[in-house]
Amino acid sequence: MKVKIIFSILALLCTFAMARVDDFIAEAEIIKNMLDESVSLYQEGKADEAKKKSEDAYFQHFENMEGSIGRNIGRKAITMERKFTNLRRMYKEGVELSKVQALIDGLKFDLDEVAPVIQNGFRLVAEKTNDGKSDSEVEQASIEANAQRENAADDLFALLGEEKRADSSTKVSNSTNENQAQPANQASVNETNPNTSSSDTQLIAQLQAAAAIDPKLQFLMDNISTKFSQAASAFKNGDLEGAKTLLNSALFEDYRNSKAEIAVSNHTTAGLDSKIQRLLRKIIKDINENNFDERALRLELEKAEELIFEAFSQIPNEQIGAIVVAGFDENANKGRDYSKVADDIKIALNNILDDYEGFSKLSIDALQSAYLDIFEASGMESR
Repeated sequence: MKVKIIFSILALLCTFAMARVDDFIAEAEIIKNMLDESVSLYQEGKADEAKKKSEDAYFQHFENMEGSIGRNIGRKAITMERKFTNLRRMYKEGVELSKVQALIDGLKFDLDEVAPVIQNGFRLVAEKTNDGKSDSEVEQASIEANAQRENAADDLFALLGEEKRADSSTKVSNSTNENQAQPANQASVNETNPNTSSSDTQLIAQLQAAAAIDPKLQFLMDNISTKFSQAASAFKNGDLEGAKTLLNSALFEDYRNSKAEIAVSNHTTAGLDSKIQRLLRKIIKDINENNFDERALRLELEKAEELIFEAFSQIPNEQIGAIVVAGFDENANKGRDYSKVADDIKIALNNILDDYEGFSKLSIDALQSAYLDIFEASGMESR
């Protein structure tokens, strides 16, 4: 965690040097545009440039928002960060375009959800839908979903010994005709701006530590999350059969066939495995019966992902060996000399200092490379 904090402070200094962010909604739009540019570069066969564009979107823009997301919506900051990590990996590995686009669609949806929360301190209210539900039912579902997120964030901060989120007294608007809302006290919003408090750096490091799971389980979690993103994109494009196929694949090929189901059923909170499987089957059934719009589907998939993470975080270490995950290299980081990795990091940072002649994009790029290509890529961060 200490090394992560050092890198985060260095990245924060880069942020200070470039701009103070007061408009998170505008910042979200910049990130979305950069993500679109990255996928366009990827389509043109420029994978390295696409990867670099996604890295810039993360370091130079998303990190301006990450602390405030963490303080207001808890682990959501870490799940979004993980999506950026997986996007960079996809560009590096040259995966199929549909997976890349699905992940970007998910990130853009997340940005649209969280930006108004950290900008104005309010919760979005649900729009009207054509699924037969009344305005009051739609609004109540939105309020309940927000309450679940708030409670989860408060529980996490209690676990970390932190105070509750700054905007915990926020109220939701009663209107369901527009995305209107009641703003919270603006002072409380300013308190969550990552450029006003260095403690946000430590907060994100704490959230990352709380969200850390075994690399094999994280690999499996990433596979499931990717299929969830693909399913949501397929649904958005009107391919309901494709969406259901992807969700069934996540349930059977990933969760069950890996034997994670057995570990969850036998070694975690009683009933958690049943809850996961019931929710996924219900989501598939609701797609089949046309009971969803895109937002409702994504929120339900987010709920399923949270349940799976909760289950994976409870699996005892001695049971992880029995889980078989296709594509995961069991020996990837076994026997790795992390003192050598630490030396490589120090050499990279010293080179940055030796070449430093004042603020420049080259210094920022070199710092990002030290973090991503040495610290993260070596497995040291997850260890």
